[in-house]
Amino acid sequence: MARQKAKNGTTDNEAWETAIPEESEAPEETAEVNETEETEIPAKSAVKYFKVRFHERTSESESENITLGVNGNILVIRRGVPVVIPESFVKTAQRAVIRYRYTDTKSGKPVSRKLARCSFDILGESSEAEFLKMKEEGTRKTMKALEDEAVQETDDAEEE
Repeated sequence: MARQKAKNGTTDNEAWETAIPEESEAPEETAEVNETEETEIPAKSAVKYFKVRFHERTSESESENITLGVNGNILVIRRGVPVVIPESFVKTAQRAVIRYRYTDTKSGKPVSRKLARCSFDILGESSEAEFLKMKEEGTRKTMKALEDEAVQETDDAEEE
């Protein structure tokens, strides 16, 4: 295979060898850095937030809360209450399905369907500030409930 010559007429290896001077050799030319030029930093992608409401339980076997996880971040969402969540959690909820297979009684052929694991309504777009406010309020309530539960457990243990 023939080597291609670079613009300055050297081969790839020659350009590599001449581009990195040995420590004992001083470079012949110093590259000028234009300090007035600013390097562009890519803008952080805008995250969309949506106000959603997960439907109430339809059977006793369903959990009282919806738990969604995206890349290690977990949200526990109460059913029937409008909440604000990031778009990534909305997409996760949309992809959460149960595959259901049965045989059609009329044709006798197997049928495959997908049912939503947690059905919900999108009520509209929202903001990050509203999401953070609701998350903080929910976290406070959860921590209070856990503390109350721990106190109740210790009281029950002392009575025995």
